[in-house]
Amino acid sequence: MPIFKETSRIKTYDVDKNGKLSVHQLFNFFQEAAYRHSVTGKFGQPDLAELNLVWMLSRISLTISDVAHLGEDIEVNTWIRSILGSLSERDFGITKKGKELVKATSMWACLSKDTFKPTHIPPKLVARMPINTKNAYDFATHKITSLTDWENSTTYQIVPSDVDMVNHTNNVAYVRMALNTLRVEQPIATIDVNFLRQSYLDDTVTIRTKTVDTSAKAEIVSDKEEVIFRMKLSFH
Repeated sequence: MPIFKETSRIKTYDVDKNGKLSVHQLFNFFQEAAYRHSVTGKFGQPDLAELNLVWMLSRISLTISDVAHLGEDIEVNTWIRSILGSLSERDFGITKKGKELVKATSMWACLSKDTFKPTHIPPKLVARMPINTKNAYDFATHKITSLTDWENSTTYQIVPSDVDMVNHTNNVAYVRMALNTLRVEQPIATIDVNFLRQSYLDDTVTIRTKTVDTSAKAEIVSDKEEVIFRMKLSFH
């Protein structure tokens, strides 16, 4: 299955106050599509767990051309773009009635479940991972640099609803925290995200943000000042 496709209807809990698909929900659709594609192909989390390994999302970059609304049907597509050592690139697309709304590319790392250090993807799993270069997007994920002059800073304690099935803070929870802190009102054109470290239930983190003209940045750090998450936005 080179391309995994799934149709979903936008539900009440997917939308913002204006009935538009919430930006952080895009990441939920991406994460679910990646999970279902990998599990269907038998190279997903359950298969890695048998080898004491885990998939970890490292980076994701996306462009938003248009938005979906409550009650509309969207098609979420995903495919593997490349495999190299411990890393795999994965692309995503979201369309509505054939019109492209969002496209994204991401980098995933295969890690040891014990040490969280990168581990080569086992050959038997690589053999099950169909690479699709024909549909690959012409952009890559980006490394985000830090700032020294953040405008705002707030603390947040990780709660049970932030934690996922591998017992650390879910990727989408970080995106939601950052967007909630930024209070973005402008339509978003691009998003770059770097996931750098883990946090866990009851950890206290600091969320730093800054907005300048047509862009914004956010950073989440631990109580030891270790960077966990970075995000950069640009606006239409």
